[in-house]
Amino acid sequence: MINILKSGCHGICTVCGYLLTAVLAIFVYGTAQAQPTNYDESKVPDYVLPDALVMSDGSKVVSREQWMEQRRPELMEMFRHEVYGYEPGRPKGLHFETVSEDSSTMEGRATRKEVRIWFDRQESHYMTLLMYVPNGSPCPVPAFLGINFKGNHTITDDPYVSLPEPEQVEWYGDGYEFYDRGYQKSRWPVEYLVDHGYACVTFCMSDIDPDYYDGFRNGVHGIFDEGQRDSTSWASISAWAWGLSRAMDYLETDPDIDASKVVVHGHSRLAKTALWAGATDQRFAIVVANCPGCTGAAISRRKYGETLKAVQTTFPHWFCTNYRKYMGKEETLPFDQHELLAMIAPRPLYIESCSLDRWGDPKGEFLGLVNAAPVYELFGYEGIHGEELPPENEPVVTDRLGYHLRTGSHDIKLYDFEQYVKFADKFFRPVQPGLDARDSAAVEYIRELYPGGTVELTGIVPMYVYSPIGEYEKMLPICREALARMQDLQVQLKYAGAERRKAIIREAASVRMSAHSSRDNMTWNTTMTPTQTWKKKYRDYPESDYRQALEVRFRHNGYPRIEYLFYDRTDKDRVHHSRKDLLEMYDEYVRLQDDIDRIFRRISGD
Repeated sequence: MINILKSGCHGICTVCGYLLTAVLAIFVYGTAQAQPTNYDESKVPDYVLPDALVMSDGSKVVSREQWMEQRRPELMEMFRHEVYGYEPGRPKGLHFETVSEDSSTMEGRATRKEVRIWFDRQESHYMTLLMYVPNGSPCPVPAFLGINFKGNHTITDDPYVSLPEPEQVEWYGDGYEFYDRGYQKSRWPVEYLVDHGYACVTFCMSDIDPDYYDGFRNGVHGIFDEGQRDSTSWASISAWAWGLSRAMDYLETDPDIDASKVVVHGHSRLAKTALWAGATDQRFAIVVANCPGCTGAAISRRKYGETLKAVQTTFPHWFCTNYRKYMGKEETLPFDQHELLAMIAPRPLYIESCSLDRWGDPKGEFLGLVNAAPVYELFGYEGIHGEELPPENEPVVTDRLGYHLRTGSHDIKLYDFEQYVKFADKFFRPVQPGLDARDSAAVEYIRELYPGGTVELTGIVPMYVYSPIGEYEKMLPICREALARMQDLQVQLKYAGAERRKAIIREAASVRMSAHSSRDNMTWNTTMTPTQTWKKKYRDYPESDYRQALEVRFRHNGYPRIEYLFYDRTDKDRVHHSRKDLLEMYDEYVRLQDDIDRIFRRISGD
């Protein structure tokens, strides 16, 4: 132990029911506000935190296996039973439908997709996933996945993002309020993420469960509860987290996304959601919580700022009703939020606080992360330590934990995302320190690709690449020669007699076949693998099948860019092609094939 001195009533009619709900909301909100709020650190009570590495029977957790197989499931059961409720699994009828896709977004830098995730075979309810995916990547990209508050259309000014459909507005109920396009775009730096090589993926919380109390009749509760609820039934936080897992189900099927590199993130109540999603679904590679506050990362026993009584009276739909027995009695909790954070281990975890967000208890959030550290250390990773908050705007990052205290109020800013991207880069795109002669040559090659202005190197990752560069180098001359011959045959056809005409058609078919001999295997896509991963995953493959390559991250005139450079097979110290070259080869190959086919159709009369 660490010592630190409605169910809504149903009316006779729907209108009466909503009136009663409104009165109840006003009453509980007033009750919460009437509770005295402690913002005085000297009035924080003495408390003792449960030790995350001690089982309920008092035995000590001494191994990683014991944590994963015994203590973690024990904590998961307690949190489900006492706080979040028991969520259903993946629906049997879950399926996906792409409703729009445009590869010309952001001046061609990204593809915008909208995907409906249907929850049943009858297609009675769905959520809409909005995605912005970087174009031109030779391999599937990592992604930031988070829920938005007001609708997909509010995260961007993009006029082509769909507005909520009439049936969605009906699902949202009387508590729904429409907001303009781009209303919350300051919280969603979509272009920043895309320009740093990450997909931005989101959906609206109301698609899963509108954020107001109606006795759990709307949203997914109305679909899956079948009228059966008790004190351990899932509530809104759990439902939103369930929605994140359903989004992950889709991302695992999308060839443009590397589903092993998905960052789940959220702000405020949706930060609480991201933490619970990260705990319940271990497919999420990194968990980021921005201002998670009470029943997020902050230690509940501190009773500082928002308390269990305040959060549950103001928002009675967020947690299961079992949790209410701890209102004003935080010291009786059999756990605390540091153990929720610990359940994310050994995956990377980042917590953010705001200096003016006293309601969210920044110090309590920091201490939640500090007291989760022993579990990360059990896995061999350095923890974050200390009893006082770090200085503002000075992030603290260890092996797999990150924290910063941003100057300002309860919000999420570009500064926060800059830290999250740096944190994700650490695991998804490890920076190779220092430059050798070969790296210097790569930088010079980049300067040739991007003439004018300054080129500032920010990271180099050695890669192995299996790409069709060699095939293009072989096929392009053949296709050029084939096109020239087809043009000659087209001219000859004008003056040919019947027999000669047949011979020209036969020869044209043969020329076309020679140009198409490897067409089925030709693509501009490239499989790239970091060097260390390649040595583990493909150690049985002959290295000669792969080219050595570099992923080079740099700033051109201050603008972040990523390029891929491929080395020559024979001269492994000479940069032979860039991704730009490969795309140009592909474009020429497609043009040649199209021209050959067009002339052949004219010659053959098709």
